[in-house]
Amino acid sequence: MLKVSIIEDVLIPLLKQLETAKDHVLKENNDFGMKNMFEKIVRDIHDIKDVLLERRGAERDLMYDFGAVARHVDNMFDGVTNHPKTELQNIEQYITFIKEILIPQSELSPVIATSSVETSGSSRHSTFEVGEASNTAHLYSAKNYAQQSTAMTFSEETISMLDPQLRHCMFCLAVFPENSVVKKRLLIYWWISLGLVESTHGRTAEENGEIILMELINTGLVIPIYREHNRVVDRCRLQSQIRELTISAAEENQFLSMNPEGHAGSTFRGNQEDGTLLVFSTTIAQNEVWTLFNIDRKYLKFEESSYPRLRNMAVMQIGRWRCLERHHIEVENKLRHHIEAENTEFFKGLGTELKYLSLQGISRITQLPDSIGNLTNLIILDLRACHNLEELPVKLTLLKKLTHLDVSKCYLLDHMPKGLSSLTNLQVLKGFVIGNTRSKDPCRLGDLSRLMKLRKLSINIGRESMITEGDFDKLKEFTALRSLTITWGVHDTEHDSLTLQLSTPEKLEKLDIRCFPRAEPPTWLNPMALGSLKRLYIRGGKLSHLGDNIWDVKVLRLKFLKDFSIEWSQLLRIFPRRLRLEYSNCPKLTSFPRTDDGIWVT
Repeated sequence: MLKVSIIEDVLIPLLKQLETAKDHVLKENNDFGMKNMFEKIVRDIHDIKDVLLERRGAERDLMYDFGAVARHVDNMFDGVTNHPKTELQNIEQYITFIKEILIPQSELSPVIATSSVETSGSSRHSTFEVGEASNTAHLYSAKNYAQQSTAMTFSEETISMLDPQLRHCMFCLAVFPENSVVKKRLLIYWWISLGLVESTHGRTAEENGEIILMELINTGLVIPIYREHNRVVDRCRLQSQIRELTISAAEENQFLSMNPEGHAGSTFRGNQEDGTLLVFSTTIAQNEVWTLFNIDRKYLKFEESSYPRLRNMAVMQIGRWRCLERHHIEVENKLRHHIEAENTEFFKGLGTELKYLSLQGISRITQLPDSIGNLTNLIILDLRACHNLEELPVKLTLLKKLTHLDVSKCYLLDHMPKGLSSLTNLQVLKGFVIGNTRSKDPCRLGDLSRLMKLRKLSINIGRESMITEGDFDKLKEFTALRSLTITWGVHDTEHDSLTLQLSTPEKLEKLDIRCFPRAEPPTWLNPMALGSLKRLYIRGGKLSHLGDNIWDVKVLRLKFLKDFSIEWSQLLRIFPRRLRLEYSNCPKLTSFPRTDDGIWVT
């Protein structure tokens, strides 16, 4: 249930974290006023916890606010600030803000109340109405930012007064053309590679990146965009006015410093005839970081004379970044959904400064050169949708700092290189391919159990995949795994029986099953084996039912299941808890309520 998640997963750990922070701060500075602030914050959190125990709904909207609180607490430990009292004041304001929303003073008398909180110089506003009969509080969330932002007046000072971390993250958005829609994943990966977002005290760098993005959205500076009416922010963009202010503030703060070849005026705000490759330096904590960003160039060719400049790059986003399913690019009267590269010789020019490399969607790359093994500081490698990529080099296993590897939608890959399990810092692996009989000494699925930090894994089982006994049983040894996606590329059931011996990890929270080839559910697809599961997605394939087991998940997604049959009353019986149901193209779902968007909350 939602309330259990926010109390057990957020509030209780936060209270323990605050107690530790109190001991840490007061040990060095026995300030009676700060001690009282700590105690007041703890009392307020206990009040909030008591209300949430009685009240359902809206908890998810508060998750990011509590995440922001935790970020300020982290700053006290991590040496980010020399002013712990300022951080404590920010925490107090956040907690007061949340408490006033949940437990408004106006509960005692029916009036309209407005609450605002200053956070590092930026204003956040929440308006709630309380009626005699309904006594309903309308929570501030990213979804109602529009009403808030229209009443705000923004200036460069608004951006400059953000705390340094938020400000630098905001400046990254200045690079994109006007009205561009930017994927959340791209932004967060970029922030991680710049060192703006890191893992702290039980939260991953990606989770901290999500918190930062929601803080920017809550200021009204960034517009959130949701996927398919989903409450989760998937993409974002800047308003035209905000973009111009962000560009000016970024230049004034020396975040963006164009080199002479970059043609700062025309390149930054316009396009060259053959497209724009943007080269700029960024100064963060007195360190200069060079970035190469492909805005809209379709054909990539790097002359050997440019290799010395490539050697300084820390970030290279040269692949596709636009949401091309919605933004098709027409060139020479035909649709082009990819970027072409003449060859991979430019890898010779890359240096050890490189931390983030995206080749997403680049065609004509059939293999990567062995020189990729020289990129010893690389932490994120995005090869998604390189459709002609046939093989990954063994030298890839030399990238010991790699945390994210995405080879999803690389349909010609038939195996993973042996030694992938030596990448002990790997947290996200998308597109792992189980090798076939022609593969030369491939990496086996069971080998990945050595990756103790692996949180997200997606697996592709091809028509000719060679599965050995015990491979899938070893998944239970993936102790850190929270998200698992399995895609079957087979239509027969003769050689896939061993996948039915799968043993799921104990703490798995999300399971995404795609194109399952059998009508009967496997034995591991049951709530007893998936006790920690919160999200269950099933799309495509032959699965016809889920049996009679009682599930306790928060989100169920059913899509493109022509044989899946269940009545509405039966679904409510086997999913008795509060559930967000998303369904489409499932013709045998009977008596289901009609919705415009295929989403129903039970």
